[in-house]
Amino acid sequence: MHRTVLALSALVLLAVCSQAHALCLMDRELAWKRARLDLKKAKDSETAARILETLRSRCGVPLNLWAGPATDEDETVAHPCSGVMVKFIKTVPSPDDPRSRPEKIYEYNPAGEVVAVWWAPIEATVMAIEGDQLLLSVWVDIGPEETPPVLMTLGPKGSLRVVPYRETPEVQGSRQCPASLPDAEHLTCYEFKDQKSGASRWIAYEGRCT
Repeated sequence: MHRTVLALSALVLLAVCSQAHALCLMDRELAWKRARLDLKKAKDSETAARILETLRSRCGVPLNLWAGPATDEDETVAHPCSGVMVKFIKTVPSPDDPRSRPEKIYEYNPAGEVVAVWWAPIEATVMAIEGDQLLLSVWVDIGPEETPPVLMTLGPKGSLRVVPYRETPEVQGSRQCPASLPDAEHLTCYEFKDQKSGASRWIAYEGRCT
């Protein structure tokens, strides 16, 4: 009996996931509209994160990226920075993607040498670092309604996950970036304490457009 119930539950879950996947294939905007309606009802960050993470895993979430060389101008959006597009993504595309490009977040050592690079949506704010994972505050166009805040974890090669908001230690101020970093004149550099090891880590990224 127990195995029968588990089998039926698995079939129901498979049917729901298949319907959601089919909806994504037909109209991601409709899936996003439904998610926004659910977000209006969310009472806490855990619920909001669960709604957005479900959307991300099935359809992707609409995030800002740089338009790639294969993107037409009419696919870009009005934005303080030029050449910005919105794309539903499950993971952040690589810098070699012909249609959409990420922002690069660099980690460097005291000698100014790049030791790690993450691919991120543009205008993300780094809130914390733990091992090879960054904790980001990322702008998502949910609409004018107030919804509980969420964060995203960013791993190697653009892996993303939406997680509930949590307080993070204060960043130890901005500092002058080493001239050896790529596009150093456009970057702002910060010192973080690794949330796992407690070691100092130095992070450089462009940040929000103004």
